[in-house]
This record gives sequence, structure tokens and C-alpha cells, in this order.
Amino acid sequence: MDYALTPLSQTLISIFFKLIYVMPSKLDLLKTLSKEQLEKAAASQGIKLPKGSTKKDIITKLSKLPMSKIKEIVEKYSKESKEKGGRKRERKVGKKGRKTETLKNYKKTAKTRTYNDMESLIDKFIDLGIELHPALIKELGARFSFQPRVKGNARDVYGSFNVEALKFIYESLVERKTSSPLHFIFRVAQWVSNKYKDVSRIDVNKEISGVGMISIIFYNSKGEILSVIDCIDKQCRVSVEDVDRWIEKIKKLYHKSKGSLKDAYLISAWGFMPNVRTHLMDRAKINERGFLKIRRSLIKIANGEIIIGAKEGVNVFLCEEKLGEIIQVFP
Repeated sequence: MDYALTPLSQTLISIFFKLIYVMPSKLDLLKTLSKEQLEKAAASQGIKLPKGSTKKDIITKLSKLPMSKIKEIVEKYSKESKEKGGRKRERKVGKKGRKTETLKNYKKTAKTRTYNDMESLIDKFIDLGIELHPALIKELGARFSFQPRVKGNARDVYGSFNVEALKFIYESLVERKTSSPLHFIFRVAQWVSNKYKDVSRIDVNKEISGVGMISIIFYNSKGEILSVIDCIDKQCRVSVEDVDRWIEKIKKLYHKSKGSLKDAYLISAWGFMPNVRTHLMDRAKINERGFLKIRRSLIKIANGEIIIGAKEGVNVFLCEEKLGEIIQVFP
């Protein structure tokens, strides 16, 4: 039996195949950027790259982002490249015309400008009394590729940073930018880190098998998970369903950490729905002090002491950011 296609069907099929061959894929778009641009894009999205990552490795990581975000990234860096390419490094010399600035002089000028930028930023941090937790400094060193100094006076510590890291701190803690999820995550990490003394390492945007992505993880000196934070920056208030999914994730992580997890924070940039607090205490079985009981041990040994009838679980905190300040709303 012969099947004839209608004119409309032929037109639709033609359009379909044109779209297949014309529309660029995520990989095609990302390949147009240089490795340096891809590294900057990954950092702006809070994606941590292992040392020695190739361009292909970075593209693979970034390709997991939505197409709309990838288009936005490519458009941004393509525009920057055109602007840089269009600038002429020239200077006027008397009435005889114009003379192209030598590469040596340009490098010298750029180096002086960078040094001045760093000094002004460091002065600003010292004036504002901004002190970073040593573990957070190490995380910044790994993310922005510099060898940090974690001890000493503030000027010496900040002096070991590169200009990219200093600008990121300024954007996050002084300007309180919200354009990148990483700025929000860094503000939260700085706020929560001040609550702990026994923190030796911090991971940002860590994928844990069987649990999922965690925005921030604090480890104690034994390498055990001490506290976790999930940051939600979507432009709507957190719902009961969002909180339920988060609680299930915390339970899984508690068991995976073998009970070392003590505190869990859920921090929203847009707040929570009004019924979340009631739901936590009524249905999620979290008491008014924010304690989520996960299991009960008849006997527990902690810090060399035997505790009879010990409760095991996690302290849960809900917080929101208002005008750049982190505010605890539960308990």
C-alpha cells in the first residue's frame, strides 16, 4: 500500500530537518569559547574543576547547564572578545601623528593597574573588618588557582590572593551581588563558618553519590562531615514540597556520614511559604528547637563518654537572605 504525504506534512518534515541541521547543540556553542573563558564561566556557575582539566573536560561539565544559560554565557564572552579585539593600544605623540604603544609598556601599565586594584580592595576589606575562615581561604585558593596564606595579619593573608579572588570577595561580601549563584553560596559559607571552630575543609557544590548535590559541606579535623548547607536562589519562595525533598536528602546524608553530621541549613534567597514552619513540626517530626530525630540509640559513645538513652539526629535550620543579610527564621 502506498502512503502519500499531504503538502502540510511535507512542509513540517522539511522544517524539522532544517532545525536538526541548523540549530547548534550545547557542545557546538561551548566549543566557540577559549579554555580561559570556559574556566571563568565554570567558576561563575559554581562548578569546581579538578586540576589539569582539559577544554573537553570543562565543556562536558558546562554542557549539563540548561541551553538558555549556555547561550547567555556564550553571548557574554563572545561580546567581551569582540570589545577587546576592537580596542587599539595607541597614544598621541606631539603633532606628528599617533604611535602604537609597545607591548613592554602595555604590560608594565597593566601590571601597575592590577597592583593598585589589589591594594585598594585589600584596604577595603581591612577597613570593613572582613576576616575569612582558613578553610574558606583554602577553597578560594583551589577555585581561583593561587597558593593562599591562611595565617598572619589580614594584609599578608589577602596579599597572597590574586586579583580575581579579591574581586570575587568584593562582589560577594561588599556589593552583595546576586547575579551568580556562587556569590550567594560564598556569603552563606562565610556566615556559617563563623559558627564553627573545628572546621578543616570546605567543599562547594559537591556531588555525593546516592544523595545528590550539596551547596556547602563543612568537615571537621578528622575529615568527617560536620555540617551541610543547601542554598536555593530560585526566584520564588521555598514550598513544603521543596523542604520535604531536602529533609529526605539530609536523612540519607546522615546515614552516609555514619552519624557525624550534626547541623543542616536550608537557606533561601527568596524566603519560605507561610506553612513551612508548621509542616516541619507536624509532619516532618522536627521539634520546636529544630531537632530532626533520625534514630534512637540505647547506648552511644561520644568523645569517650557513654550516653544512655541518647537521641540521634540533626539540628535543622531554615534561613533567608534579606538585603544581603542572612537571617534565621526557624527555629
